[in-house]
Amino acid sequence: MKSLKPPQIKIQRLKKTSKAQLLTGLVAVSLAVTLILGTALPSYTQTPAQPTTRNEVIQKIKARAKLHVDAEKPMQTLSVQEAFADNSVELSKDVIGEIYETEYVRLEEERDTNFWEQVEPRAGWVVAGLLLVVAILKEKLSSWVTGAIETIGEGIYGQLAGNRFFRGIALRRYQKALFKKYKELHIPFRAHRPLDMEDVYIPLKAEDSSGVEQIDADRAIARYTRLMVTGPPGGGKSMLLKHIALSYGAGRLNLPERPVPVLIELHRFSNPELMQETLIQALVDAFNRDNFPRAERFVRQSLQRGTLLLLLDGLDEVNSDARPRLVQAIKDLLDTYEDCRVVITCRTAVYRDEFANTTQQTLKVAEFNDQQIRRFLRAWEPEMPEDKSIEQLLETLRNRPRIVELARNPLLLTIIAHLYSNPSFVLPYSRTQFYQESTSILLDQWDKWRGEFNKEQAINKRRVLQHLALFSQTQANQGHQDRRRINRYRVLEEVRRILPAMNLDPDEKTDSILQEIVERSGLLLMIDGGEGYQFSHLTLQ
Repeated sequence: MKSLKPPQIKIQRLKKTSKAQLLTGLVAVSLAVTLILGTALPSYTQTPAQPTTRNEVIQKIKARAKLHVDAEKPMQTLSVQEAFADNSVELSKDVIGEIYETEYVRLEEERDTNFWEQVEPRAGWVVAGLLLVVAILKEKLSSWVTGAIETIGEGIYGQLAGNRFFRGIALRRYQKALFKKYKELHIPFRAHRPLDMEDVYIPLKAEDSSGVEQIDADRAIARYTRLMVTGPPGGGKSMLLKHIALSYGAGRLNLPERPVPVLIELHRFSNPELMQETLIQALVDAFNRDNFPRAERFVRQSLQRGTLLLLLDGLDEVNSDARPRLVQAIKDLLDTYEDCRVVITCRTAVYRDEFANTTQQTLKVAEFNDQQIRRFLRAWEPEMPEDKSIEQLLETLRNRPRIVELARNPLLLTIIAHLYSNPSFVLPYSRTQFYQESTSILLDQWDKWRGEFNKEQAINKRRVLQHLALFSQTQANQGHQDRRRINRYRVLEEVRRILPAMNLDPDEKTDSILQEIVERSGLLLMIDGGEGYQFSHLTLQ
């Protein structure tokens, strides 16, 4: 017998390479054990005990092949030939090599066949398990990498947003943030059910200072670079400014010079010592809240170039002590930056012509006409129960002249539509009865969407509100505070003072009653980041 030629040995080895690699990966634990055992195999370079027959010599050579295969060692033909060179039956090295290599190859093939016969019935589950592990690891790794990249990206953006090279990116992010912020109209007494701003926004009509001409408020903002807008509580002044911001966010704000709007709620200013720089910082803070950080340079440059549109909402909501200084700070800012556009809003009853010489025109928001009422109520059609409709509500309003006058106010019309969508609600004839029934329903309203019932009785919440309304009116008449706004400390103090008369524990009930009034009725609003409260409408107050 001749020894296998080296090329033949290489071919046989190559055929088994891929299978051996896969085998190695799946039996890693076995490999580790066998490697440890392999290191304990004795060296066979020494001459073994001499077998007496040819068959015994052959069996010894085959046994050596088996040891090497079991230990997953490569072929060791030369060492085996040397070990058995001095055999008593005079087998040549070529014959020893052939016997060894033939047996080695046979045993290796046999071992591979046996392994796959055991694994094959479970191969589908094994592969599925491996794929599942890979998928989980991939998803987690991908999520981690994505999160890390986003965090790093946001960090870089936060540091460089104010740089002029990043200005385009910053403005696009600001625009997107405004759209997200104002696309929905959140109503306090409709918790978790906001309305679509585009569905409920009705372009306002306004009268000029002469009281003769009536124009669209949107058109007036395009015509005048500096505008004062007055109107009744709930008349739509704030909605007008929010819609301007939304239009910019949606890319639809069509104004000369394409200014960038920034909306500031003036009730934030309670410091009597505020100055022009305080206003500028407030503008920077507003951009920062809406995803344009480090905007100071942009704000100052835009003020200088006249490419900002300042939307200053609610002069009437400013504390009476801080109002004169705020008015002067706004005037100083507009004097410094002559090309800066501005729209300021205030309740008609408390506007004292502070900006008559600063703005180009003063507009007074007109009440809704019949056509505007109809257009506004279209958005409520999906809310109506089966036995009610918008047409029925309009007919009911026509038969109740005193209630239809309330419906000409957007906020009160919203309350009417909301209450009318209740299957059991019947619209009363008198204003007094409407106020009584509407406040009772709103105070007794529970959070249906979360399945949370009221913990406090409506009659107790009504008495608390009546006390706060009287307290606020008294303080305003004495000149101590604005008629609508009440400091949080005073609210808590007054509620705690009245609860014992209602046989309620102030320590247990003060926060609970206030929370339900604010979150579920919408009659009392929390403002200034929780530092104060105000009634949603002076008529209701």
